[in-house]
Amino acid sequence: MGALNAKISGASLLGKKALRGGVLKGFVSKFVIGLLLVLIGSNIVFCRSLEDVAFSAVISGDLSELKQAVSDGFDVNTPFGSGAGKRLPLHLAIDFANRYGNDRLEIVEFLIAKGADVNAKDIERLRERTPLISAVTTGARAETAGNDRDLQIYKQIAGLLVAHGANVDAKDDGGDSPLVWSILVGSKSMVAFLVFHCAALDNDAAKLKEALNRLFITSSKDKDVIATLLKSDRNRRQCATRR
Repeated sequence: MGALNAKISGASLLGKKALRGGVLKGFVSKFVIGLLLVLIGSNIVFCRSLEDVAFSAVISGDLSELKQAVSDGFDVNTPFGSGAGKRLPLHLAIDFANRYGNDRLEIVEFLIAKGADVNAKDIERLRERTPLISAVTTGARAETAGNDRDLQIYKQIAGLLVAHGANVDAKDDGGDSPLVWSILVGSKSMVAFLVFHCAALDNDAAKLKEALNRLFITSSKDKDVIATLLKSDRNRRQCATRR
C-alpha cells in the first residue's frame, strides 16, 4: 500500500512539474512572439524615410519628431509627394496651423529657423502661392467667419514670415498679391497688417481697384474701413521713411 501511495505521489509530482513546465514554455513562447512583434514593428518604423517621418510630424504637430528628422538630415525645403500633389513643409504647416494649438506655431517657427524658403511657391487649390498668401487668405477667411482664434494664429504666422523676409507684394500665378486677396475676402485686419508692412498700393493700382469694386458689390460690413485703410496717408509716409 505504501509503495502504491509513493507511486501515486511521484506521478502527481511529475504531473505538477510537467504542468509548470508547460505553463513556463507557454509564457516563454508568448514572450518571444511578443518581442519579435515589437522588433518587427520597430524595424518598420525605423525603415520609414526621413520624408515620411517629417511629413507625419508636420501633419500631427509633433515638434520633437520633426526636430529629430531634421537632425537626421531632412532638408526643410524638400517637398512632400510629387507632381500636382507636391507640398512644401512650410506651406503644409501653415495649412494645419489652427489644429494643434501652440505646437503648430512652434513648427512654423522651427521650419523658418532651419532655413525654409519664406518666398517659395507651392500649389494650393490649383494656384501657386507663397506662404504669406496662404497665411493671409486663411486668416482673412477666419475673420470674415467670425473666428478670432484662427485670425490671431494666422496674423502671428504672417508676422513671422514678414520678419524673416517674406515679400509682401509677391503674387500668385494669377497675378494677385496678399493685399488683393485680403481685399477680395473682406478682411480689415489683414488689409491693415499688409498696409502697415508697406504692401504696394500704387504698383498694383488696377488690381486693387478691381478688388475694391468686387468687394463693394458684396455685403461686407468692413468695406468702408478697408477703403479708408488703403487711402491712409500716414501709412504711406511711414513706409516712405522706412524705405
